[in-house]
Amino acid sequence: MHGRAHLRAKVLLLEAVKGAEPGLLWEPPLVVYGPDGAYTQEARDICQL
Repeated sequence: MHGRAHLRAKVLLLEAVKGAEPGLLWEPPLVVYGPDGAYTQEARDICQL
């Protein structure tokens, strides 16, 4: 999870299921703020803003 696209990620979101098959799915990064300082559309959709 990146605060802004040009910054390093500060948070890692992880979901695990006990007893599940082995494997890892790597999703594209979530960028919270756009260049204008407002929430990105993806962040607003996730947080239902």
